[in-house]
Amino acid sequence: MSMTNDAGMTEETLTPQSSRARQTFWGVVLLAVIFLAAAGLSVEAWMQLYAGRSLCSTSACEVVGEFVRIGEAGLVVTGAVFFWLVWAVVFFARRYPQPWLWGSATLLVCGALAFDGGLLGYQFMGLGEQCLLCLAVGLSLGLVTALLARVRGSWLLLFLGLAVWTGGFAANSVLRIDPDSPPVAETAFLESAGDASKAPLRLHLFFSLHCGHCSELAANLAVNQAWQKAYWTLSATDSAERDLRRLAAIQRDGDAASNPFVSILRVESQKEVPKGPVPEAIRRATHKTQVFFRHRRWRGVPVLLAQEGLGKKVVLTGKESIMRYLARQDILTRRIDMHKLRENLPRPPEP
Repeated sequence: MSMTNDAGMTEETLTPQSSRARQTFWGVVLLAVIFLAAAGLSVEAWMQLYAGRSLCSTSACEVVGEFVRIGEAGLVVTGAVFFWLVWAVVFFARRYPQPWLWGSATLLVCGALAFDGGLLGYQFMGLGEQCLLCLAVGLSLGLVTALLARVRGSWLLLFLGLAVWTGGFAANSVLRIDPDSPPVAETAFLESAGDASKAPLRLHLFFSLHCGHCSELAANLAVNQAWQKAYWTLSATDSAERDLRRLAAIQRDGDAASNPFVSILRVESQKEVPKGPVPEAIRRATHKTQVFFRHRRWRGVPVLLAQEGLGKKVVLTGKESIMRYLARQDILTRRIDMHKLRENLPRPPEP
């Protein structure tokens, strides 16, 4: 309905019918956004629990999951359940406009904003990681808060939600929360046979199944039997379910005791993920490896910890520095030239 004022300008006056129509429209948009967030997290939960994959392609998601007591999959399932619960409350609040239903929806969203702000604050400032999935959930919560404020006709609700989220983010940003660093021996999923106390040199190697430099280092150690001069323990930084199965296959491999580096290369070269159970000891070891890495603030692999004697330890990072050190210790007596090896590989026929 339009009216003309004394200045000749047209003003729009909302009738009760048009106001209800707008409220209905924004209410449907609110339900749609909550539904999409719940469905997306449900798909992510199914992929993690049953397919061993994730919609998030970054390693930050796995890293963040290591510092959550209920694990990455548990956090995703909790988020999906939360959004489905909010969807149900908003659905019935629109159908049966009772103040306590809208109040329940507001309390649920504000609580989630506080939780999300605290989680992202610890990620950004404590861990230095940015999980894309957590960012997407945070943006979804922000959009839900804005739409809820629009439906309720109270922009104060939007500023309240922003204050709650900012408070949670700021609190975990200023706190220093470091997990206790486990002993390095507890991070190993595989170790050499023999008595560690009699070995002249004890070496602990951190590696990843998705690291080209780690594979090149393993290939050079595999062709040098002099690696047996030291007592080795191996830790992997990988924590995805498919990688845990590969680590379990390496542990079960009959050649692991005689030459663990051959076993690593063999399992890495397999296209299919090995079948079989993952021992709980491997899960604990990889979790403690993540905690150990975070505590030391290391960013990449390979890393070698060398204990040359009582109280004398050396830390080496990167393939080249590790190989030079092993050569000085007469462990790496010959070296594979990977560039020449790749050049001599047969090329696929041209179509």
